[in-house]
Amino acid sequence: MKLFVALLASTFLLSACGGFNQDPIEGAPDAVRNGQPPEFGKPVQEKPYPKEALQIDVPAFVNGFVDSPMEIKIEGRVAVPGVAYQLTILNLAEFEGATFNPSTGDFKWTPGKSIVGSAAVGQAILRIQIATIATTQNPIVSSESKNVTIIVTNSYTKPMVISMTGASDLEVGKSYFYDFVIEDRDAVIADNAAIIVRNCPMAWNRESLFGLVEQSGSISNVTASPNRFKGRVIVDLGTADTLKSGNYCFAISAVSKSGLVSDLYLKTMGVESRIRNSKMTLESYLVLNVGEKMQATFSFYDPSADGILRLKNIEDINAQMPGSKIECVVPSFNKSTMNCSAAIDATSTKEGTYTIKMDVDTTSRKTSKYVTTSHWLKIQVKAAP
Repeated sequence: MKLFVALLASTFLLSACGGFNQDPIEGAPDAVRNGQPPEFGKPVQEKPYPKEALQIDVPAFVNGFVDSPMEIKIEGRVAVPGVAYQLTILNLAEFEGATFNPSTGDFKWTPGKSIVGSAAVGQAILRIQIATIATTQNPIVSSESKNVTIIVTNSYTKPMVISMTGASDLEVGKSYFYDFVIEDRDAVIADNAAIIVRNCPMAWNRESLFGLVEQSGSISNVTASPNRFKGRVIVDLGTADTLKSGNYCFAISAVSKSGLVSDLYLKTMGVESRIRNSKMTLESYLVLNVGEKMQATFSFYDPSADGILRLKNIEDINAQMPGSKIECVVPSFNKSTMNCSAAIDATSTKEGTYTIKMDVDTTSRKTSKYVTTSHWLKIQVKAAP
């Protein structure tokens, strides 16, 4: 009886499973049948572009008067070839009557009395965004934003620097132009309008580039704006070899023909010094006799005292002079210097001249740019007397 029940159960099991040869994943997708997870082959999502790849070119500060039309040119850049982008003003509704053309980058607005009320000066913040346009090749939208501070003065009492545009990151050895727009209602013609270059206030805690800035060319009228004039200044860092990396600034003021001077318009920028080749304090030969040992110290240094030194590569002195070694350290308090010590062992070295090549990198404190300099430690081993 027990045998009959067991046989009957086996029959039902075989019927339910369709036999032992049935494919347990019959009908499953090919990816599963081939041992691949369902996610296999899905496109990998790219990460958003870094913020440095998306740039908005616009003045940081723009000045204007109540009931006087203003126009701001907004330009965008994406440092990735073939990637399209769109410019948007996130708070355009806060600027009554303002218009913005994303295609041309023109923002136009006439500030009303409400922006200042009964005060002498009012302020508004324009919030601008640049965003990449998603495509099949670049499905992730990357975005970056920038604010422009708009200062609105209630009434005209003196000339004003409306805006100034130009680079924010400079390199020693190059020259840069900054374009400015001023409003001077006392100036009938462009020859009546003038500016002066001035130091930036000490409170800004930045070094001034005042001595390296001068007006370039003449001032001319702004089309369709009879009291507005445009011009340019040049910042010449072509021969500023001693200028160190850091944050700098300069200022300009508009001057009317009657002697009225506008408030300062400040421009700030970062400067990267010229990266120089490192130098070595030990240029002469180290001299010792066969069978002797010597301890020597020397240093590498950046002549501008501005770069950061790093030992990139050093030949194996032990392979040429067994038992010898060289160690180099960059002090934490002065990264422009590298101190080295050499233990020279000539006890098993033949008479001759030996040179050990050492490559030293000098890296900018502001960017990742660097220059490599090759130095040689020269050792002369003489015959024992």
